[in-house]
Amino acid sequence: MKKDVDMRPQAKAPFFEAASYMIGNVGSGIVQIFVATYLTIYYTNVAGINAALAGTIIAVSKLFDGLSDILMGHLLNNTRSKWGKARPWLLWIAIPTALCLVMAFSVPASMGATAKIAYVFITYNLLNTVCYTVLAIAISALGGYITENQKQRGFFGGVAMLLSIICNTVMATTILKIAQYFGGGDSFSQKGWTAMAIIYGIIIAVTTLIGFLFTNERVTMANMELEAKGREEKTEAEQPAQAKIGFWKSIKALLTNKYFLIFVISMVMVTLNGTFGSTAMYYAQYILGDEMLFTPLNNIKTIVALVGVALGFVGMAKFKKRNLVIVGMVTLIIGLVFPVFGPENTTILYIGAAIAGVGTGLAGCVLPGMLKDTLTYGQWKSGFDMMGTGSAGFSFSMKIAGSLGSLLLGWTMSLTHFVEKAPTQSASAIFGLKLMYIWIPAILMVIALVSMLKYDLDDRYDEIVADLAEGKTAADREK
Repeated sequence: MKKDVDMRPQAKAPFFEAASYMIGNVGSGIVQIFVATYLTIYYTNVAGINAALAGTIIAVSKLFDGLSDILMGHLLNNTRSKWGKARPWLLWIAIPTALCLVMAFSVPASMGATAKIAYVFITYNLLNTVCYTVLAIAISALGGYITENQKQRGFFGGVAMLLSIICNTVMATTILKIAQYFGGGDSFSQKGWTAMAIIYGIIIAVTTLIGFLFTNERVTMANMELEAKGREEKTEAEQPAQAKIGFWKSIKALLTNKYFLIFVISMVMVTLNGTFGSTAMYYAQYILGDEMLFTPLNNIKTIVALVGVALGFVGMAKFKKRNLVIVGMVTLIIGLVFPVFGPENTTILYIGAAIAGVGTGLAGCVLPGMLKDTLTYGQWKSGFDMMGTGSAGFSFSMKIAGSLGSLLLGWTMSLTHFVEKAPTQSASAIFGLKLMYIWIPAILMVIALVSMLKYDLDDRYDEIVADLAEGKTAADREK
């Protein structure tokens, strides 16, 4: 940490540090996209595992995954190191995450059915329950620890969305091509997918380490100074309680944070919507007749989302975050239902994808920064730092949502008689794909929209931060 770096909690991080944090988000984003979209495709099209079985394995695993989030949040909340609270975890988890990604995409073809299930369960949990949990919670909390400045937090969230779009586009464009290249022209060979995982694993490790090396935790250091000052004024008997936060106390504070709950409900719906993103490849393969059409179908949505991100960056300087998110969600809903006008017409599908992309970009640009705002409110309301527990609670909710989404996705495919590796699908399977690609995502986003209408923290945030800067909490206002 250089001496000339402004370490005040409200200070903006300099460009190089902000850029390093945003690069650090890339690794987490890549793992999330793999888990949400490509593992299901890999399990069915490469490893030859039944879709319903794969969905059930993922759903059951994510229940464990959710519990690991809570544990990780508690560990992070009570981490004390010269690097801060979140940064050391990035150092410790970077390489293990890369290795576990390769293992997850390397199911041995020679294994019997039972052995494959065991292998998938173990490797999926190593990647998602352990590595991704640590990585996602640490990088999310770090964004809140770098600064309390609401505008820069909003900027971080917007750039995180921008990087997610870039990652999504690059992955959609390259994954099948890399698999084809290393698989001798076969899009779904084991050799090709393992090689692809190795390449992306290296990217994950490098970007995560950049996030660790070139950032500072201003808020953490300021809080630690306040704690140290407080301990000087306490008796020895009082000091242990001052140093650590009780697990159930932090959980109770999180569950009584109304803004956090509103945000989580909206994001659960968004996550469930994202879970159905993997149906785009099935849709292209079986309804449009060419799996390679997945690339333009996906890329139009993700590239046009840049327009939404740009609108988000401009809008956050002038409008409330909540209002921008609502506009984005309405636009997304319109784009999701647009394919109804021509479910097999690529032009209609591309237009719908473009409209949905604008909505996705706008809402996604603004939403990530709102999490940190709700946790700052939580600190003001409860009197202690909630960034670790809050990030974990949010991640836990997303994992549960992902579990339900994977279960719903797998069983819908099974109930509509989807057949793995089949050259064509039945009419009922085609109906199921349309249901999962169009109607279910639209319904989920309507629920998210209704929830976000109740969010009004933007009107109170500046006053709350001013109180915290003076060491005041909600309890002090009640005196």
